Amino acid sequence: MLLTRMTFRLVFPLVVGLSLSVQNALAQVEKGGAEDPADKEEQKQTRQRMLDRWNKMRALLPVAGKEQEVDRVKDPIFSYAEPTRETGGVGTVWVWGTRGRPVALLTQSKANGRPVWGFELVALTEGVSVVMHDGWRWTPKSALKTTPFADAPPPADSDVRRLAQMKSLVERFSLSERYNDESFELRLLPRPVYRYQDEDNGLIDGALFNFAHGTNPEALALIECRKESSGPVWSYGFLPLAGAGVTAKLNGKPVWSKEPTRESRAQEMYSTWLETDGK
Repeated sequence: MLLTRMTFRLVFPLVVGLSLSVQNALAQVEKGGAEDPADKEEQKQTRQRMLDRWNKMRALLPVAGKEQEVDRVKDPIFSYAEPTRETGGVGTVWVWGTRGRPVALLTQSKANGRPVWGFELVALTEGVSVVMHDGWRWTPKSALKTTPFADAPPPADSDVRRLAQMKSLVERFSLSERYNDESFELRLLPRPVYRYQDEDNGLIDGALFNFAHGTNPEALALIECRKESSGPVWSYGFLPLAGAGVTAKLNGKPVWSKEPTRESRAQEMYSTWLETDGK
């Protein structure tokens, strides 16, 4: 997979980490139901359809009174399988924004054996708009909000040590979701699905961590360290990627939640809907 162009100090660990994440998830997809050559061919076609759609989409931001197209990461930052739920199958996560924090995030998924596709959009930056593959335009009313950690260590002076700090911070959280009247604890995957920085604009380091059902992201936790006038500040935020209700706790205390989301092309920070081939 291709990664955003960052400073040379991040390139190597990011390429290794993200490539392994994608390869591992794709391997799980292949093992989960692709023994039959016809299944393998269907999955190959599904991933190509996703890429073709992605290349038709555009993200836009207002710059000096005009809309400017946002650069994209060419390939998905994460791929996953969801064999246990009705809309599961092959899924991919994509980002717009190749410098610093992503601007917006998209997921695409395909149900097993049925022509049903799922889409999710999440805004990380105020003012972003996305033009989808069919021309529909998403202009969300709000975007990601972050909260400073009350007690976080000073940022380490190396990428490896800061990654260890971010892992330690995200492990303070526990997330659960309510799906079909059942409660599920979400699993924190060991590696971030995406890491980024923009030191020219005060962003020392940042990463997105996957809280998943299986490998399917139900929420991403954002952990960042920024330069402020008072010194470096670690912050966190959450990106919903589930129609279900989700609750996050920090050291056992609730700090974030989302209500169940109705499937629709809503002009909200998070929007999710289904499409069927031929309709």
